[in-house]
Amino acid sequence: DAGDADVRATVLVCGPAGGLHPDPVAACRLVARVDGHLDALDVGTDPCTSQYAPVTARAVGFWQDRPVTYTRTFANDCLLRRATATLFTF
Repeated sequence: DAGDADVRATVLVCGPAGGLHPDPVAACRLVARVDGHLDALDVGTDPCTSQYAPVTARAVGFWQDRPVTYTRTFANDCLLRRATATLFTF
């Protein structure tokens, strides 16, 4: 499947911030701000084009010993960044 070529993954560790994410401090702040409830993230107000180039963001792990599972498909990269800031920028 050609779509699989675009799959990227990283590891984020918080408390202390680390892992393989390029900006773990900022990413951990985002997760902390919504207490691990990633569906509550909505950080930006920048305008985005209506271009349809779907991208799916997934996160699986633990926050404060609670399981976190997040999957959301955005119409394009801009909408993903607007909703999640740097959390999925890797």
